[in-house]
Amino acid sequence: DTALSMMNTALVMGREEVFFSTVDLSIFDLYTGTGEFVKAGASTTFIRTGNQVEHIYSDSLPLGVVQNQEIGRTSRKLESGDMIVMVTDGVLDALPAGEQEHLLDLIIGGTTLENPKELAHYILEKVLELGDEEPADDMTVLVAGIWQMCYSR
Repeated sequence: DTALSMMNTALVMGREEVFFSTVDLSIFDLYTGTGEFVKAGASTTFIRTGNQVEHIYSDSLPLGVVQNQEIGRTSRKLESGDMIVMVTDGVLDALPAGEQEHLLDLIIGGTTLENPKELAHYILEKVLELGDEEPADDMTVLVAGIWQMCYSR
């Protein structure tokens, strides 16, 4: 919280121009299985559980826009086998307008890939296939898989 507040203050203070930065942070508690998603002006995060896909939205402005910035936080209980998919806005913008999240839902939920690297490549390939033109922005896909490990002695 302190680091985000300091970054926001540095971006807001003493400038005529507006400089801003989005924040998209995922924090996983490996003991409780809880995921905390901290977002400020960031793209939607997707959580695939089985063939269901949940959205984690950002309802706050990016850092640097207003002095007293409220950072959005959402917590979710994660289960073994869940896949967390974070994308930059360039990924969503590459899809046809008005259908971006729906199409990404279909891509993420329509595959049984469980290897995070393979799933990230698959998502990027499908988005590029569905896109109408050359991407106008960077396109980054980050996937994290959650698995419960059982140890025997």
